[in-house]
Amino acid sequence: MARVLMIEDDLALQGVVRDVLGSSFEVAFADCLLDAIVVIKSQMPDVVLLDLNLPDSRGMATLTSLVNAFPNLPIVVWSGAGEAAEAIRLGADEFILKAGNMEAVHDALTRAIARHPFKSVREDIKTLQKFITKDEETHQ
Repeated sequence: MARVLMIEDDLALQGVVRDVLGSSFEVAFADCLLDAIVVIKSQMPDVVLLDLNLPDSRGMATLTSLVNAFPNLPIVVWSGAGEAAEAIRLGADEFILKAGNMEAVHDALTRAIARHPFKSVREDIKTLQKFITKDEETHQ
């Protein structure tokens, strides 16, 4: 069963996610960014379901912090408002408005997990390209 870390400070929404997605995913919770980082390091979930506005982080800075710390971790942004295109540009795999239905959340999590190996491969390719470029510059 795939492991989801929901980063959300609203306990009612945590309960809804647990009730609805609990039969399909193993769901863990963190209510702030700092706690989420600890959970990710210790449990390494398959995907993160992320609210952008937390007690210790706001907006796209929340997403950027997670992407920088865990570049290969699939992230689904689940927010009440925001710029979907900006979230995707910054590294989110999916963006869903909280007003949407839970089936859409389930599907977004599933898609993000399915793309995970490809995200890792893309990061490996970028690293190799940087290494090759540096090597070529050194030998010229």
